[in-house]
Amino acid sequence: MLRKGLSPLATTISSPSGAPVVAGIRLRAGKAGSGRGADSMVRQAIVTARAAGATGKILVRGDCAYGVSPVAAACLKAGVQLDVSTGLCKWRGSGEGA
Repeated sequence: MLRKGLSPLATTISSPSGAPVVAGIRLRAGKAGSGRGADSMVRQAIVTARAAGATGKILVRGDCAYGVSPVAAACLKAGVQLDVSTGLCKWRGSGEGA
């Protein structure tokens, strides 16, 4: 059950041969934007995927709030691809996590 003032952030891992599994969940206080804390969640999900035996290409997918430089830097450093969906996002500025 979610309490008022908490924003969930979740990561999942999936493959063509298996069902998706939850790699991590966090509850962030306040009106946290989608990108807040996403870089560390992405890094942890990549480590978890590799520890579970992933050896092929890893693709990180997220909504437009994941298109911030800390997330991109985490993906670049880990050698994985980043796919950001921008279709339904309303930009409220040019800053990170907007």
